[in-house]
Amino acid sequence: MGRLNGWQRIGAVLSILWLLGGAVYSLSEWNERKEGYRKYLRNVCYQTSDDKERNNCLDLVFAKAERAYPVSIFLGGVLIRGVIPIILGWGVALISVKTYKWIRVGFQK
Repeated sequence: MGRLNGWQRIGAVLSILWLLGGAVYSLSEWNERKEGYRKYLRNVCYQTSDDKERNNCLDLVFAKAERAYPVSIFLGGVLIRGVIPIILGWGVALISVKTYKWIRVGFQK
C-alpha cells in the first residue's frame, strides 16, 4: 500500500480522535450507570432496620454492582459509539469517491 494522501491522513486522524472520544464517553456513561446502581442498592440497604443486616447488605453492594455492569458493557459501548461509526464513515467516503470517479469517467467519453 502506498502513502496516504492528505485527505486520507485527515480521515485517519479524525478516526483516531473519534475512537478516543467514543471510549471516553462510554467509560463515563458506564461509570455513571454503575454508580447510580450502587446508590440505589445503598438506599435499599439503609431501609433495613437491623444494623447487622445493613452492614452485610452494604458489604454486598459493590460486588453486586460490579457483576451487574461488567467491562463487556463498556466495551460494547466503545464498539457502538467508536468503531461502527468509523467503519460506516470510511465506507461512505469510499463509495462517494468511487461514484464521483465513475461519473467523471462517464463525462469524459
